Amino acid sequence: LIFFLTFTFFIPSFAWISSINGQDDSVFGAYAKTHGYYLKIVLCLFMLFALFPFVVNLITKQTPIYLGAAHAFVTITQLVFYVKLYDFFYKD
Repeated sequence: LIFFLTFTFFIPSFAWISSINGQDDSVFGAYAKTHGYYLKIVLCLFMLFALFPFVVNLITKQTPIYLGAAHAFVTITQLVFYVKLYDFFYKD
């Protein structure tokens, strides 16, 4: 699923973020900038969206307050990492 989402959602969304920044908004440009890094991107996203939440849930107490805080932490971490991944490919 992560492999499928990488090519249908994550890489094309780089073009969307780029259009917000006023840069090249081409989906083909996003694929061209990430060419040769597909496996690394899939592995990073697998760790970020599959393994990281799983590990956080394993070490978190199963109470509503701790689970809510853990999910908020995971979501913010995922967003920050995704933006950093975008910055890696779209440096000026």
